[in-house]
Amino acid sequence: MEGLQIKPRAGGKTRVTPDVRQRMVAVKKAHPECGPRRIADVLKLFPDSHQSIDCA
Repeated sequence: MEGLQIKPRAGGKTRVTPDVRQRMVAVKKAHPECGPRRIADVLKLFPDSHQSIDCA
């Protein structure tokens, strides 16, 4: 019966530093049309710039 028991999922939410979270919130406020995945991708590519984000 061990195979039928519910097992906890591996992994979990990734933790971001307060600095990164603050930058993500600032980008979201400046570009509300962008989704969280797009914002995260752009911040990974260009960590110092959020003015040139194109979410279209």
